[in-house]
Amino acid sequence: MEYKVFITDDYYYDINAACTYIENILKSPYASNRLRNRVEQLINNLHIMPRMFQIIDKYDKVRRRYRRAIANNYVMLYTVDEDDMVYVSHLYYDGRDYFNKLF
Repeated sequence: MEYKVFITDDYYYDINAACTYIENILKSPYASNRLRNRVEQLINNLHIMPRMFQIIDKYDKVRRRYRRAIANNYVMLYTVDEDDMVYVSHLYYDGRDYFNKLF
């Protein structure tokens, strides 16, 4: 069975901000491309096995359970709903306190 994956605008904003920072501030276009490729691989895997990554122990305000996938130094957060629809929600730098920002 192949799952349908929806990528949110928040995720697009997050990945573009991260890659822009890596490329322009850190001056590493190679690392920026590597991050984009890695998250693309993770998202492609979600079409086949969306429940393969760890569940976060917190719920958001509407009681969704998030899973997290690690991409280099970043955490990609996503949910799987009852209809087996996958929503890729955010990408945060792992060193940040993304729990308080999201929950």
